Amino acid sequence: MSRPKRVYPKKLPEYNLLHTRKSKMYSGVELTGLHLVKETSQFYIGFETWSHCIGPFKKLKFDTQLNYDIPVVTNQKSIDFLNEHAWHDWVARELESEKKKGQMVETIAFLDRLFPGKKKAYFYELESFVSTYCHGSFLSYDDNGNIEEPSEHHIEHRKYYTGKYYRGNGKFENEKIKALYDVYDKVRDGDKKIKDKAFTAYYNAEQDYVFNKYNLTDTFIDISKNAVVCPYAFSDATVKGTSYEHAAEIYFVVTPDTVYFEVKRHF
Repeated sequence: MSRPKRVYPKKLPEYNLLHTRKSKMYSGVELTGLHLVKETSQFYIGFETWSHCIGPFKKLKFDTQLNYDIPVVTNQKSIDFLNEHAWHDWVARELESEKKKGQMVETIAFLDRLFPGKKKAYFYELESFVSTYCHGSFLSYDDNGNIEEPSEHHIEHRKYYTGKYYRGNGKFENEKIKALYDVYDKVRDGDKKIKDKAFTAYYNAEQDYVFNKYNLTDTFIDISKNAVVCPYAFSDATVKGTSYEHAAEIYFVVTPDTVYFEVKRHF
């Protein structure tokens, strides 16, 4: 893949067509990419991308049919998870901020164009676990299309992401983990080696307990395989003077009544 080029927000209106396609990762999983497309006399050209999980798009018109197919999450457990952990008040809070509202105004305008009538909710770290899915930590395939056994590294990732949403439950639900936490709590202001040893014992037991009871791996897979990444550009800049100062991706996942999204900027 060639080095991405500078993006210019003022050129976005030229890319007035939409095209979705599946991109296969080295892990064997696929992710839907949404390209904003410009039509020339010979080509369909996608808006410049700085994303690690969707490459550039440029195809000859005579043998290319543009496609627009956005997946929808229908699994109720996944829908409940998204609804429970979304930042439902974040859009309104950002829109009230004079300093921050520009990016949110542009994001909501774009999503409203795609999904009029659906609610919009910000989901912090959607990009993070979708990227983890792309890297194969939740699911990966071998060269013959068979699901691979997870490595220790992948299992640790699965524990980590489940733990992000249920960490702390163990010490309230399990007496042994509560005891390990109490040991750590008594030495947390003392000798660093003793503190670190006590914390590691508690943390590992907590992670194992939470993962065994609440394992969210299948939920992360379901959400990620239905997620969409769209290369975009915003009017405000991040690192001024760089070629990626306006570059971004909008990650989103659609349910029957809501679009959950997160914006990734480049710094």
